Amino acid sequence: MQKMLKSIAFRLTFPIPLFILLCLGIAWLSIPRILEKNTIDFATTSATGVVNQIKAIRGYYTRNVIKDVKQSADMSAGIDHANDPSVIPLPATFVHDVNALLAEQGTSLSLYSPFPFPGRVGREMDSFMQDAWEYLSANPDGTFKRQEIENGETYLRVAVADPMVAEGCVSCHNAHPDTPKSDWEIGDVRGVLEVRENIQAPLLASQDLTRNILIGVALAGLTLMLIALFTIRTITRPITKICEDMDEVAAGNLDGEVASASRGDELGQIGKTLVSLRDDLKRARGAEEERAEQQREQHDVVEKLSHGLVDLANGNFSKPLTEPFPADHEQLRSDFNRTLTTLSSTISDVINSADSIRNGATEISQASDDLSQRTESQAATLEQTAAA
Repeated sequence: MQKMLKSIAFRLTFPIPLFILLCLGIAWLSIPRILEKNTIDFATTSATGVVNQIKAIRGYYTRNVIKDVKQSADMSAGIDHANDPSVIPLPATFVHDVNALLAEQGTSLSLYSPFPFPGRVGREMDSFMQDAWEYLSANPDGTFKRQEIENGETYLRVAVADPMVAEGCVSCHNAHPDTPKSDWEIGDVRGVLEVRENIQAPLLASQDLTRNILIGVALAGLTLMLIALFTIRTITRPITKICEDMDEVAAGNLDGEVASASRGDELGQIGKTLVSLRDDLKRARGAEEERAEQQREQHDVVEKLSHGLVDLANGNFSKPLTEPFPADHEQLRSDFNRTLTTLSSTISDVINSADSIRNGATEISQASDDLSQRTESQAATLEQTAAA
């Protein structure tokens, strides 16, 4: 286990799953929020666009239809227009009628105010409507939104201010006999236009997209990890083989093949260096073996010469060195044998000369003895003669 933790492959591959997990964690934490925010922002923009379109249509309706109807004696604008062909809807009523059409498409459009006409007094404002009115009264150019869950479905409610923008609207509201407020001015927020849209499907789609992105990230990470493992193995396997070749060289096996030396990359350079080192070791081994052989030969030569010299010291001149020496030392054997022959001949001559000298000394000794005897004999004869 310790060896694996210290291996290059582990050090190269271990950061990859950590990076993948980090990416998955970041994606899991951020992507759902980002997609949900984008979905809500898109729905908000869409709802705001619907409100602005309704306001534009209503403005056109007010300027070009209601204005003409007011000048007509045969038609009028009012709330109860459904059963009376001579009555067209008021602009606010027109908005409520459009709401009924949009409701069939999952979008609800509402126009409300804390100052309703008597016919709409029964419509209570919920907490969102009250908060929207309070916010938009202070920020007429703003947008107020909130998510709500109803029967397991998520709805987005977007509200914008509906200010008095035309003098005709102001005068109409102030002059109407049933108006709850008669001091309206241009720019006053008369009501709130709200779009209530079911965003459950887009949210589910964003969740599906999140899941698909996470799956994609996981698959991409797994693919990256497999590619990295394959790539790393293409590096670590030759390195392992180089280590084995190094172990073989260290063990003294200098005849093995270094397969990585044929590669054209950095590992090939290491292999070529190992081959060069192996060749150097081969040459060093050959030189060492040659030196050892020379030492062995020198030892044999010295030993044989030593025996020959011992024989010489003992006066034995009959044992020349008959076994050939190595070529570098053969001259030494020849010189020794020649010296032995010369020395043997010289000693023989000395011995012969000594014998001649000894023989001559013996003859001289004998002649001296003979002379002495003759001298003694003559002396005795002279004594006898003198006595007579």
